[in-house]
Amino acid sequence: MRKIITAIGVGAGSLTLIACATGGKATSLPEASPAPYCSSGSLADGECVSPVPDNPLTSAPPTEAPTPAAILGVPDGIWQVPAEVKPGTYRAVVPADSFGCYYARLRNLSGEIDGIITNGLGDVGATITVAVKASDKGFESRGCGAWKKIK
Repeated sequence: MRKIITAIGVGAGSLTLIACATGGKATSLPEASPAPYCSSGSLADGECVSPVPDNPLTSAPPTEAPTPAAILGVPDGIWQVPAEVKPGTYRAVVPADSFGCYYARLRNLSGEIDGIITNGLGDVGATITVAVKASDKGFESRGCGAWKKIK
């Protein structure tokens, strides 16, 4: 009976798969390898190294990570569309500690008045809904609380 232990480590630009068995050796997996990497002799008896199906390091293709705004809501600030705020419909409830809410859809990030597509105000406790469009270049919010994407 053989005991095989496999460990995966991340190195500079590559993954390292270490197979410990009789005569096992470390095998580097090239970065961005589209298919499972096999090396004869990497495991005893010429068995081929293949990724573990449920291991996200080896089996899942890279995906775009959700932005913090998508997870927590869009806080106060000026945000780029679509890099930081995705187009869609957002809703916020103006918090009790706010001195009032100001929000704006922006055609550019210049900070000039002509960069505003549309804007609005809200009082404490108000529920505000805004549609951020794909053509918008930015979204600004001050004192509105966190904007949650609803559509």
